Amino acid sequence: MSAARGAAGEGPVVVVGLGGLGAPIAMALAHSETPWLRIVDGDLVERSNLHRQVLFGEADVGAPKARALARALAARGFRGRVEVVERFLVPEEALAVAQGASLLVEGVDNLPTKFLVADVAAKLAVPVVHAAALRWEGTVLACAPGGACYRCLFEDLPRGVEAPNCAGEGVAGPLVGAVGAWAADRLLALRAGALAASELTRFDGWRGSLRRTLLTRRADCGLCNDERSSFQIERARYVGPATSCVV
Repeated sequence: MSAARGAAGEGPVVVVGLGGLGAPIAMALAHSETPWLRIVDGDLVERSNLHRQVLFGEADVGAPKARALARALAARGFRGRVEVVERFLVPEEALAVAQGASLLVEGVDNLPTKFLVADVAAKLAVPVVHAAALRWEGTVLACAPGGACYRCLFEDLPRGVEAPNCAGEGVAGPLVGAVGAWAADRLLALRAGALAASELTRFDGWRGSLRRTLLTRRADCGLCNDERSSFQIERARYVGPATSCVV
């Protein structure tokens, strides 16, 4: 993947995961004069996705999500550059896929990839937004330059514990749209330099409540402390007995 920058000196916004969260994130970015998107997903559109993955329709069922999303953005008038990566993000390729990025955002449904995106962002010194939604609850973590990172909060992957996900627990369709839109808003705030510190936003869709918390770096964080240059992105960090796949 080329590290070239755009004509305006800005690299692409890399969107990892193009489902219920990634679709509204990409749509919001496309309508906010984002000149260059790199969209990453190796999954196919399924009929069960359609109630919450708003850029896909019946005609897209069975198609690669990345390709279908690129078509949907073009149909809605996006004239910027779209790079399509029809693969799941894996440790061996993650740095190359994100090379040259100005911003990273992920809306995936598994912890290994969330940690992988966080680690790549720290290695490349790129601001990143993490979005998640489950049942009626959603979170958006926006990591500002020099601020707290994903590992400051969660430290490392849980071993021997199966983390809940949308496939098993379900997710409310309207919630992912709201969370995805807020994730895009935080990306734009990062791009504008409007976030001086990392922040975590928690949504409770059932009660209609929202809570924002400013975060500080954890002194002993293994990722964003002064030794982060020695942090290695290796498959063993993300794949183990309880984390059998990275997508």
